[in-house]
Amino acid sequence: MVNYFIYAKDYSASTDGAAFYHENGLKTLEQFKNDVIKISSELKDPDSSRIIYLHWGHECVEVDERTTVKTYKDRYAKGNNTLPETIIEWIKRNIQGKIQIKLLYIITDGQIGTNSLNKCLKLNENVDYEKIVFHAFHLNVNSIDLTVATSFLKAHCLIYRNYELFDETDISQEFDYSKINVNNFSSEKESLKSYIKLKYINSTKSSATALNEIDKLKRLRNELFQHLSHSENYTKLETKDKDLFIREFISTNWFKNLTNPSYDLRIDIEKSISTLINYIVCDKKSYAFDALKFETTFSNEVSEEPIVDVNLTTDQEIDFPDIILDDEKGIPVILCTELNLLDKLIFRTPESKASFSKFNSLMGCPLFLLNDSDLNESIGYFYTLNVYKQLLEHTTKTEPRTRRPFHGGLVLVDTEDFDRYNDYILSATYFNFKKVKYNVGLFYFVLWKICEKKQWMDKNVVEQFKKYMLRRISTTRCKIGLSSLPLDPQMYTSLPTALWYCVELSSNIFKDDPQHFAQERLRMFYGVAHAMTEMLEYLKYDLDLGSIARRRDLIRRVMILKTLPTRRDKVLYLVQKIFKTEDGFLVSKIENQANVKNLNYLKLNHKSMLSDQILSEEVSLNDYVHLFHEIDSVKVQICRDTFRPFFMIDQNTSFYSEIFKKARQAIDKLEFSRILSYYNLYLHFVKDNNKFPTFEEYRAYILRKKTFTKDLVNIFPVEVSKHIEKVFLGYESVIKDVSVNEFIEVCNKNVRRVDRIKSENKREFKSDEDICKFISKEECKVKLHKDKQ
Repeated sequence: MVNYFIYAKDYSASTDGAAFYHENGLKTLEQFKNDVIKISSELKDPDSSRIIYLHWGHECVEVDERTTVKTYKDRYAKGNNTLPETIIEWIKRNIQGKIQIKLLYIITDGQIGTNSLNKCLKLNENVDYEKIVFHAFHLNVNSIDLTVATSFLKAHCLIYRNYELFDETDISQEFDYSKINVNNFSSEKESLKSYIKLKYINSTKSSATALNEIDKLKRLRNELFQHLSHSENYTKLETKDKDLFIREFISTNWFKNLTNPSYDLRIDIEKSISTLINYIVCDKKSYAFDALKFETTFSNEVSEEPIVDVNLTTDQEIDFPDIILDDEKGIPVILCTELNLLDKLIFRTPESKASFSKFNSLMGCPLFLLNDSDLNESIGYFYTLNVYKQLLEHTTKTEPRTRRPFHGGLVLVDTEDFDRYNDYILSATYFNFKKVKYNVGLFYFVLWKICEKKQWMDKNVVEQFKKYMLRRISTTRCKIGLSSLPLDPQMYTSLPTALWYCVELSSNIFKDDPQHFAQERLRMFYGVAHAMTEMLEYLKYDLDLGSIARRRDLIRRVMILKTLPTRRDKVLYLVQKIFKTEDGFLVSKIENQANVKNLNYLKLNHKSMLSDQILSEEVSLNDYVHLFHEIDSVKVQICRDTFRPFFMIDQNTSFYSEIFKKARQAIDKLEFSRILSYYNLYLHFVKDNNKFPTFEEYRAYILRKKTFTKDLVNIFPVEVSKHIEKVFLGYESVIKDVSVNEFIEVCNKNVRRVDRIKSENKREFKSDEDICKFISKEECKVKLHKDKQ
């Protein structure tokens, strides 16, 4: 068998005369020859080897070493295109039998398109290369990428950009994850990055290899975290004493690690491995040399724990307990009708992608299902235990009232005799008989809360369910932060302790911590905090309900503002809670003075620390709103010759003077920006829409056009709707026999005030200069300030 050593030089016209390409390319020739000597020395039969030099472009031709050197020195090239598939075609055409390519050097100055890349991938399917060395040279690094090399990456790969080694790895071998530990992670992650980048640059996320690699990465992350986590000391977290809990909590290893360098390493591990997983599952990978960086974000980034495949085992069937109770007629059973939450929450629709990570997060805190309509409808009727047994024996398991299928019911006894059976019924009903990890206590609370709201549910049944639910809450153990994310607290506690930590204690510990404020659990659970406090009150916890409510409200408002796209939208949302709204217009009547302070929420960023003190800061409404002048109805008619209000009221009085006189509050000057020009807005509607408006269209147009003045929210006069109606009716009376085109033409002729005064013909002026003097005099009277609107 012949061992081939191939040097393939890009000979396309783009390299012709390119000094940088040819000078550096010549150096690779010496590197190639040294590699040939080194590899040959390790061969059993080095004489059965052949060195081949190729020039490729629109075609691939064999040349000798001297020709290659000469073209480098002469900076000469003549190929018409950059087509690396010609290299593969030459190999298949000229090398007979099993192709044993020990070394392939590819030298280029460019990149290729999708068609050429796909051809290369197809042609290279059955060709193996033991070692690939890829060199790309160009003064503009944006002109070179990995597209030329990508289909050739099969085994040992070295990737250079302008002689800088970017990647070196062997993707034909399984990566040795066992060599990575907490001490060398920072350095070894770079070799892991090269391996992942080159192996999966053309891979799809659904391939078996990709799924297996993701599983290995997750196992590596877990192992590294385990090494970083010391065995937890015994702590007295199971207490209702707030001060004692905080003292014991800050003595845990997890809390100590927050300020320890190892915590920074945990963050590095989490972010780095998440980046690698996101790269594997990314549908559209970049071929840039530095496409995979540990700060890279991806368009379809995997959130929380990235799980691509869902493989749940079937839960063990639990038979109905063979227990004879004294009073089976007094024991209630609530039927649960079938609802597959796996389909509803993971798969959703056949077209949508499975989202196990969100489901996993939801099962950690099922309280987010409290308002789920499907879950609400799944609750069937209640029966006594003896009747329930008859239903199981003599029916087809169809709920009598709703005719929906059921697998069983919840037997609400005071003892734990039916707990395993009830849990199995939940598994069968809501998880398709699958073994799913979920917070049992919280799930029972959600079901009880649904029953409590049903008008037809017997109050005694609800009360018995409440007793059962509280017992299950007290016996449930879970992670203290109700989260399985690696950077969250990993300590297991009772569910009541976890609820207390989430709703109050973590806020006391972290809310004012400038570095670790994100550990405040209320940031995640503010939407269900009311349910948490309800459970804790039933269990007699001493809560500062006022403090919890204020903190929850602060976080809730900040998160609402987060969803609004612009600052103007945020300001409008808050101002709407202060001023009265009439017919869609915010008018100058304050309805809720207390909400003025909420404008301080604009100073908070949901990604930063949220200080309670912000609400005590003074607020100036003028920084957020723009008040229009309150002007009493001005008795001015619309001039049929201008289709505008008469500028001259009489021989010596202008429209400006009349407005100034009719202002309800004393004003020292007339500002254009504070006068709502209803007439002008009517004209603009007609011009914009080439039609006369209906009343509703006119009002909606004013609201749309005048919601903001720059970044300030406009506050309209109290009688804005009355003024709009008056102007609208005024125009209705003058346009009866006027076409839209005529109206627009007349309006355009009378834009200038001089032309307008002439058309009105209220007073004789000797010249345009006299008219201008009159206008100036009127402006001075009212101290007119021409702000730009």
